[in-house]
Amino acid sequence: MKHFLAFILLVCCYHQLSAQEVCWCDFTVLSENGRYKAKVEADDAENGKANHRSDWKIRVFEQTNGQETLLWEAPYRYAGKPMGALSNDGQYFTYVENWFYQDQSFIQIYKNGQLIPFPITGKSLGIPRRKLKKGERHYYWLAETGNPYTFKEDAAGNAYLFIRSIDGQEYPIHLEYGTFIAAS
Repeated sequence: MKHFLAFILLVCCYHQLSAQEVCWCDFTVLSENGRYKAKVEADDAENGKANHRSDWKIRVFEQTNGQETLLWEAPYRYAGKPMGALSNDGQYFTYVENWFYQDQSFIQIYKNGQLIPFPITGKSLGIPRRKLKKGERHYYWLAETGNPYTFKEDAAGNAYLFIRSIDGQEYPIHLEYGTFIAAS
C-alpha cells in the first residue's frame, strides 16, 4: 500500500509539472504605453472555477484619467496560458503559442474584435527539429530570452508583429493578413 501511494504521488507530481505553464485563469495584459488594457475572462465559469471547457472573452479598454472605456470585445480562443501582447493603439491583441505545432496555426491576431485568419504553420517556419527545445510533452520554438514577440512599427508608422524564435530567426508578421512580411 505504501508503494502504491508513493506511485500515485509521483504520477500526480509529474502531471502537475508537465502542465505547470497552463492556467485556466482570468488575466490582464497592458499595452507597452500603458494606455490600453486587455482583460481575458471566462464567460461561463461554474462556481467561479474556469477550465478548458469554459467560454472565454477578451475585452479591450482605453484607460484615461482613471476611467476605462470599452473599445472592443470578442470570443477568445484561450489556450490556458495567461499571456499575450496588446498594441499601443488598442486595436490589436496577439497570442503566440510557444508549443511548436508542425501542421497547425499557432498565432492568434485580433483586430478590433475580429480574429484574423492565420495560415502560417510550424512547417512554414523551417526551424530544424534539432533547434527546438524538447520539454516533457512538447517542443518549444520561441526565443527564451527577452520578449519573444512584440509589436513594432515600419517606416510608415504601420504596426506589425515581430517574433523571435529559439534558433535566432526573426519573423515580421503582417497584422492585417496574418502572413509574413517580405524582406525589402
